[in-house]
Amino acid sequence: MLTCLLATLAISNNLVPKITWTVNENRTLIWNGKPYLPVGMECDGSPDSINKLAESGVRDLLLNLPADGSGWKDAFAACEAKGVRYVLTINSLGPVQDAVIVDPAGYRVPDITRKTRVDLLFPESSETLAVLASVRDGSVRWSARFPVVESRFNQVVDPLVEMAHTLLLYPIAKSHEAPDFFEGFDDYRDKLLLAFKSNPPGPNYRGLTDPLGSLGQFPGESSQFVPVSSTYRTEFAAWLEVKYTSIATACKSWGLATNDFKSFVDIASLAPLWSDIRGVQNVWDTRSSRLYLADRKSSMAWRDIRTFLRSTAISRTRDMVSTIKTLTGAPVFANVDDWDNPVKSGQCGLDGVCASTVGGTLNSMIRNVSVAVSTGLQCDKPAWICARGLWPQDGMSLEDTVSELESIGVRGFFVADPKRAAEASKLAESRASDDSSSQWTIKPLYYPLSASGPASPTHLAGGVWWLPTSDAGRRFDFGPGLEGYQDPRSSDTFVVWSTSLPREVQFRVIDPKSIQVLALDGSPVTFKIKKKDIIFVLSTTPMLIKGAGEAPVPSDAFEEAANSMTILLTAFENLANANGGEQYAFGETVRSFENSPGSSYATLRAQLNRLVPKAAPYLWISCSRATKHNFGEVSSSPGSASETVLTVKSRFTPENGVFSAEFPLSPRVPGTHEIWLSARVPKDAWDKMRIQCGERILGPPNPPVSYYGDGFAWFSFGDIELS
Repeated sequence: MLTCLLATLAISNNLVPKITWTVNENRTLIWNGKPYLPVGMECDGSPDSINKLAESGVRDLLLNLPADGSGWKDAFAACEAKGVRYVLTINSLGPVQDAVIVDPAGYRVPDITRKTRVDLLFPESSETLAVLASVRDGSVRWSARFPVVESRFNQVVDPLVEMAHTLLLYPIAKSHEAPDFFEGFDDYRDKLLLAFKSNPPGPNYRGLTDPLGSLGQFPGESSQFVPVSSTYRTEFAAWLEVKYTSIATACKSWGLATNDFKSFVDIASLAPLWSDIRGVQNVWDTRSSRLYLADRKSSMAWRDIRTFLRSTAISRTRDMVSTIKTLTGAPVFANVDDWDNPVKSGQCGLDGVCASTVGGTLNSMIRNVSVAVSTGLQCDKPAWICARGLWPQDGMSLEDTVSELESIGVRGFFVADPKRAAEASKLAESRASDDSSSQWTIKPLYYPLSASGPASPTHLAGGVWWLPTSDAGRRFDFGPGLEGYQDPRSSDTFVVWSTSLPREVQFRVIDPKSIQVLALDGSPVTFKIKKKDIIFVLSTTPMLIKGAGEAPVPSDAFEEAANSMTILLTAFENLANANGGEQYAFGETVRSFENSPGSSYATLRAQLNRLVPKAAPYLWISCSRATKHNFGEVSSSPGSASETVLTVKSRFTPENGVFSAEFPLSPRVPGTHEIWLSARVPKDAWDKMRIQCGERILGPPNPPVSYYGDGFAWFSFGDIELS
């Protein structure tokens, strides 16, 4: 009601400035027919700050102001009086709600074998579900709902029997992890719209970024919270009824083996008590506090909850954005820092992305804006791309920084370092007559997250930028000197390159006559055909192979892998082929290579990677082999050796302050061994890393080398004698 009223008032009172704007195909904001390419400053929105920056020559500002309208009138008036153009960003917290936070990897207390007092800090929580689960089979010993008093959970936990148990806690908290798109959103939206009605921006206003304020995370595929409000239950129940029609069908889909539920509201009140790996096979009725068994492997509970939360968030954000644009006549953008964002859906009516350039080095800035740029480029309609938070390290030219960010597609710049105001003003003045960047855009070549490491945000030839995308894609292990992956946006296209010098390569494909080999600029590359192989010179710059059907495979890579398997199965038969099955599987793989090179090579590499550690003189220990750890969970990580990593997820600091993992160590060859650890650890924690082998403690390690994947690198801890 208020939304419609405000929109009507805006039109009737002529609050909408008579302006025209659009975003052209080159991701540039066109304002009244002219490109808007700001190089400006961020500021707190106070008239003093605005006047000082204006006096230093700054003509574009990003104003940080709260959603309730505090300070808007004076800030807008100061900008208009000084002739300064301004973009508004909401710096107050977005709406959050009471919800069950489901993080069994983080909220856990392991190794409870006897009556134990557990005293833990629970900020933002009002109460929590406690579940004591058996380590042996994961069954629930007991569960109870406890109040959280003065932000602390302080209870005596009794396992009843002397067996190993884990205490899992599921707090009900008003947390940034649980954005509210129900009652809280309604209040937030009405407050924001009233702020615009009460403080209409003037003709120098250029738009709003971050209309949702500082939101922890837009609901998405990784959301792990379940709201407890009656509005959520009612709306979710209606959604479930439309999808399933009958309660029995919904229960079956959720893996529930009970007839206790009489309405869809009953089902909408349930919270699954598992994440991807951790947790128990139960759902919790947040009204009655009862637990019900559920088949977590087949359950659609999380998928339904996440889909409903995201669709609700999209719908309500879209309506709010539409009303704001009606009120102001100006565009609305969103800050984008990760893949779960309101722009990605393409359904929120947003007109662009604003990237945060956290980090002082140029490489770190490029890395941090790459997600936003990739998101903006993949929008269904052209989206303005701007960058905020610019704080180049000392000695770095702002002009060089802006130039490099411009080359990746950024078309607006707001500097956060107050010492750079004069430099920003001078740079803006020198660029005022140059709108050439509005006439071109970058050509993206996307890589999947699994290919991070060999691929990274990079300026390639011909205006092409290598950019990450959250779309699925597969990296291929072609052996030394060659890299490749499946194009995440085209399953029939494969990207390959040489890591050292250009070299002649011979790829096995299903049908050479259906193949196209393209250079980065799209020009065809001539290749020779030899039976089912294509032969061409592979550049160090990525090249595309189209029409392969399945992954093309370097013939020498398959031959090398096959020779390695032959040596393994011959020289180390007792270790690598104890039951004879590996030899048979190897033979089948080799025979199928002729007609299915891609799948055959993948099978061969998997077999080789599995068997090499059994016979190699070194020890390769996967994180999943930890016999004991307090990290939290084994989570997936595309690009890592086993595609899994140990992740510190615990919300509680261990009593001794140390996160540790224990692994079995049985060297096949006695003598001196170098100890290396692959990890992604913050730089300020490098000197705190240690490895203990028996009584010997190694560390801190040398600085990391050979970065790969999602920020992982190798740390050397020195030598140790093993027998």
